[in-house]
Amino acid sequence: MQYTLEKNKIYQSIIISLLLILIIIPKYNLINFPGETAGLRVDDILLLFCAFVLFYKNQLIPLKIEMAWLIYYFFVLAAFISYIFNTFVSDEPSLFYVLRYLEYFVFFIAGSFLTRTSVLLKFLVIYCVIQLFTLIPQSFDLLPAFSSTAGVSFGILAGTTGGPWEVTVTLSLSIVVLLDYLLVNKKSNQALALFLFTNLIFLFIGQRSPIVAIILVFSLMIYRRIGLYLFFKSTYKFLIFLIFPIGFYLFSKFQTDGYLFSIFAAPSRFISIFNSKGSYLFFLDYYKFIDIEMPRYTQAIGQWKDISHLDLSWVQRIEKWSYIIKKFVAMMPQSLFLGIGPGSSGPSLDSGILRLFLENGLIGITLFLAFLRQIYISNKNSIAIILILFLNMIFIDVNIAYKVMSLFLFISGTFFRNKDFLNS
Repeated sequence: MQYTLEKNKIYQSIIISLLLILIIIPKYNLINFPGETAGLRVDDILLLFCAFVLFYKNQLIPLKIEMAWLIYYFFVLAAFISYIFNTFVSDEPSLFYVLRYLEYFVFFIAGSFLTRTSVLLKFLVIYCVIQLFTLIPQSFDLLPAFSSTAGVSFGILAGTTGGPWEVTVTLSLSIVVLLDYLLVNKKSNQALALFLFTNLIFLFIGQRSPIVAIILVFSLMIYRRIGLYLFFKSTYKFLIFLIFPIGFYLFSKFQTDGYLFSIFAAPSRFISIFNSKGSYLFFLDYYKFIDIEMPRYTQAIGQWKDISHLDLSWVQRIEKWSYIIKKFVAMMPQSLFLGIGPGSSGPSLDSGILRLFLENGLIGITLFLAFLRQIYISNKNSIAIILILFLNMIFIDVNIAYKVMSLFLFISGTFFRNKDFLNS
């Protein structure tokens, strides 16, 4: 019996080590596929090896399968059925998007092997440090980024992920766990310093959703762990929290008006959202204008009306969301339950929640939420990473992002198996 346990620990340690390395290293396509941003990578080969070992060891499909496993596999099955059904009416669904979800789940299983939760905390610190020391030379064009869309290129702040949005969300997932750990151990000053430093990095990268998400989640964590009054009874903490959003707004405003150096150009994107007026009516007008029988890219929104008064990210979302929602409505009632097929929204819809519902229907999104509920029931401290994921899913397709989902599921697996993780 002891010999068998030691053998199990060895193979589990090897898989954990391999997958943690995959979370850190850049992704680079060995073979590209037409029409797909993701190709065949070293990651896919190693993940296939890990999946084979897990299947052989009865871990991929356990003999006594737990509800979390069962729900997730039903979610993948629902996505596959949606793909099959929708290929009869459209050539836009892609099997790659179904396989992605199956591939990501290997990380959840590996996370569930991790009994020494201190290993996860140390890894998250190492991960954040690596991203920081990768972002610094990238900001000076001394190191390229391995972008999922642009390939190997300079001038992109992506760390070892596929883009600026992906590195900020992976850092958010890591940081909220570390912040919770500090708050549990009554290290509120260190937690506040880490929170402010993280927002400074996000501000420099120019990503808005992760900043809003981490502010909201950190506030919730303070309420749960210490209490807002006890945390803010120190005057300087209250002033910092009061000054931070005001300074953030003024900094963005001054940059927009051209008062700051060009190296800080990214923060100007934040203030532009306040200057975008009439976005809702613009969306309705464009929704009525487009014809889903025509290719979506032939109906460019910039050729239809003047968009200079709108924030660029809003324009992109209006263009993408209008077309795909109108297509979803045209395919009702079957699309309501099965969606329009995984991958039909293209490589970027700029809303993970919208993508999950439109592509997989009520069945798919219900199963996905049920899986997250299983994680939360097992360990309620997982609420922080679940909220980080969902708040970023409002405006980012994080649910199909390899680095984000691999890290999220690995951390989730650790929470799921270790019910006392971050309880004391």
